[in-house]
Amino acid sequence: MAHAATATTSDGQAMLMLSPDTGNFAVGDKVTMQVLLDTKGLEVSQVDFKLQYDPSYLEVQDSDLTKSGLQIKDGDLFEVLLSSSPVNTTTGMIQYSKLALSESKYYKTTGTPGKLATIDFKALKAGSTKLTFQTADGISTKIYRATDDSQVLGEVTNADLTIGAGSGQSATATSSPSASASPSATPSVSATPTATAAANK
Repeated sequence: MAHAATATTSDGQAMLMLSPDTGNFAVGDKVTMQVLLDTKGLEVSQVDFKLQYDPSYLEVQDSDLTKSGLQIKDGDLFEVLLSSSPVNTTTGMIQYSKLALSESKYYKTTGTPGKLATIDFKALKAGSTKLTFQTADGISTKIYRATDDSQVLGEVTNADLTIGAGSGQSATATSSPSASASPSATPSVSATPTATAAANK
């Protein structure tokens, strides 16, 4: 099944993807979702994302029991994790932000997409549910180009999951990101800690 990609800038081209973007599971199954970054050859220095899930269908599993709140598994890109408590279980929102402070930690995709984060869920009830990057406001999900901090997110690939009452099946990633990117208004300056961090680089 193809999933619509969402454009956030007129000239952006980097992508954030969920893998797998489709899958069949059973109630009680572990659902592991990777957040992948493909910069399409651009060098980038920071990524922020907001990912919406339905907490009535999926429950985030804590990756670090030594820290307060729910943690997701950090990937191997960039240096400084700005998200101290990324998961809101009431609203079903995951907020993640990571920054490179030095040029040696800037990231450019040269082969397969890089792993930005991994989120483990538990399937709670039968039905169909989605995981969706929040992009409509032009602020929530961003990729910063290293040379000038401009926004270069062009597309995202969301995920559709089916949860059944019987035995689950392994989810299979499908390589179907994307409808054409369409321009949107330039994102307004945000007063969030993430935007401040980017502005101070």
